[in-house]
Order: sequence, then C-alpha cells, then structure tokens
Amino acid sequence: MNFGMVNKQMLQPLTVMAPSKKESKQKLNAVQRAKETKELLLRGEMRVFPFNWKIFNNVVPGMIHEPLLITANSSAGKSSFTKFLYLQLGIKHAIENNIPYKVIFFALEDTYEIIENGLLCHLYWNRYKEIIDIKLLDGLKFNHLGKEVIMTDLQIKRLEELSPELERYMTYVKVYDDVYTGEDIWKTCQEYAIQNGTFYKEGVSLTANQAITGEWDEYVQHKKEFVAVVVDNINLLDTCEEEKTLYESMVN
Repeated sequence: MNFGMVNKQMLQPLTVMAPSKKESKQKLNAVQRAKETKELLLRGEMRVFPFNWKIFNNVVPGMIHEPLLITANSSAGKSSFTKFLYLQLGIKHAIENNIPYKVIFFALEDTYEIIENGLLCHLYWNRYKEIIDIKLLDGLKFNHLGKEVIMTDLQIKRLEELSPELERYMTYVKVYDDVYTGEDIWKTCQEYAIQNGTFYKEGVSLTANQAITGEWDEYVQHKKEFVAVVVDNINLLDTCEEEKTLYESMVN
C-alpha cells in the first residue's frame, strides 16, 4: 500500500512508474492506464519507489501501488528481507535523494526496540564493516565458554557516533507493536490518511467522521509523500469477535 509521487530525476531508470498524490476509487482500463503512464513519464514522475538493489531490479524494481506479498518457508528470513528492503534500502534511498518517504510498520512479532536495534546494527556494519548483533546490544551474547560478551569501549564510542544517523533513520518509520487485528491495522492506516490528506466526494471535502464511512471518491495528500505499509508477519494477525479464522481477518 502506498501513496505519493516520486520525481523521476531522483531515481534510477526503471520500468515502473509512481502514483500521483491524488488517489481515486475510479479504476482505469488498460488503455487509460497506458495514457496516464505516458503523461506521468513526460512530467518526470514514476509509479515506483525503487529498492535500488541491482540484482532485484529486473524482478521487483521497487514499491509499486499494489500489495507485495513476501512468502517463504518458516524461518527462511522473510522478516529480515522485508526490513532490508523497506527500512534499510528504502530509507537510505530517501535520504540520499531527498524523497519524502514514510514506513508504517506493524510489528506483530517484534517490538520497537528490536527494530531500532536492527537498524543500528545495519548502520554499524555500513560505516565500520564490523558485525554486531542485537544480542550483543542487549547483553545476551555468550562466548564458547558460556561467559557474557561485553562491548568494548571502541564499540560504545562508535555507537554514540551513529546516534544522530539512527535518529534520522527512525524519523522515516512509524512502528506499531501493539496493533494485532486486521481491523485495527485498517483503522490506523485510515487515521494516518485523514491526518495527512483530505477525502472528497463529488468535489466536496469530507470531515474525518464522513471519511471513515468509506463514502468518498477521491483522496488528496497535503504534501507529496510515498507511504509504505508493512505488516510483519501477516500469519500472526489476531481475529476480531466476528471473525472466526485467520483467513477472514486477512480478507476483511
């Protein structure tokens, strides 16, 4: 799920383009979509926020205006891969190219602290080419003799040097680690949309109470921003009272 428009000049030349900051419920047919795509290209806009990962670009060039489902066997690294694409690559590209970008991250199996620590470990490796992990940060790492591994003074100093960069990265992500149902996820996204844009029906702006009914035909952001919504892991969704199965929770 995303909203926003990305300037083509900021991106690598890719094949998929970005939506405008205006959203409409009206569906375009294939011909209309082709014409719109050409118009976007001529305006220098793209319907994609690129991952900028060369070995992946020809398969999935970036975040498009459609759901992207990452599937694999249990413990195959789905969550780590998702964080790599949306948090590490995505935020890095947004910073380097001054692109308004926001990740709404619903952490169903992690906490805010785990996600923040993961980004810190990533930034540490990028700058110092030394691997540290979350267990080391939390004092839960042991050597082969069963003794706690304690960070060195140099590692602590480096972490302090990274603090401003970590704070900047975290401004691009809003983590929800206490939202567990499909209904609450939808409501949270709806609230974000209301706070950051205006809903219209037949050209007339709607109040927040009117917008949440779903009776609208157009949505316009207050400012251009590419918003990615990540749910990790969808298999852990809780069901509402009227939902009996996980499938019903996902569909609803």
